Amino acid sequence: MLRRNFANKGWNDPFYTKQCADLDERVVFDVTSRNPRKDFAEQVSPMCLGPVVTGDGVNAGCFELYWQCSKVYPCHTLLGEPTQDYWEWRKEMFSKNPSDMTTMQKRHPEKKLGAKSRDCMYSIWYNKETGEYERLGYLESRRKEYIVEYAKLVYDTDAFREMKALYDSGKKLALVDFDGYNYYNQGKTIVDVFNEYRKAGHGFVIKMLLEGDIEVVNGEVIDHVGVLQSNKVEA
Repeated sequence: MLRRNFANKGWNDPFYTKQCADLDERVVFDVTSRNPRKDFAEQVSPMCLGPVVTGDGVNAGCFELYWQCSKVYPCHTLLGEPTQDYWEWRKEMFSKNPSDMTTMQKRHPEKKLGAKSRDCMYSIWYNKETGEYERLGYLESRRKEYIVEYAKLVYDTDAFREMKALYDSGKKLALVDFDGYNYYNQGKTIVDVFNEYRKAGHGFVIKMLLEGDIEVVNGEVIDHVGVLQSNKVEA
């Protein structure tokens, strides 16, 4: 799992080779929206992949809209609770066609509210078992929303099947994502990655699916390593 440079650099550039010493021995997959293979990018990029059906039955046009617009900002709260304005904004944003929105609007809809990403108070998640909305902190929202919903979407794509076939054949892969990094070099595990207040992109979810850390069975995500378990109490 490597961090992608925004510049158009080849995989033999030191920016990448310093992250992975044997990169020349690997099949490299750019899992971002900037992959020149547009058919592949549309199947793995959160900016395109979707739609997502939320627990309360609302459709979000793409995964990125689902993730970003489940977040609640101060302008949409009263005494800490989401206001009617929030629910209307959420519904409006979810209904948008991703192809009709700019990259910045999809990735940072909070800017349209005059907010910054660090202003996010919590994420809203509908618990089907209890029939209630829960307010999730950053780490918990990654476990209950980000990992689970993205895994279910990408698992059923030709792009993932292409990567999985190569991985199962013994090929060594390298996944490149804007919010990725080689955590092996830092002596960490994949569980550590999702228990830190550091960005962890969708490439890590693909990696877990490839390596069997998680799997999708009958539309449900099965966790084999404890990555979906809460190991840290959020402040």
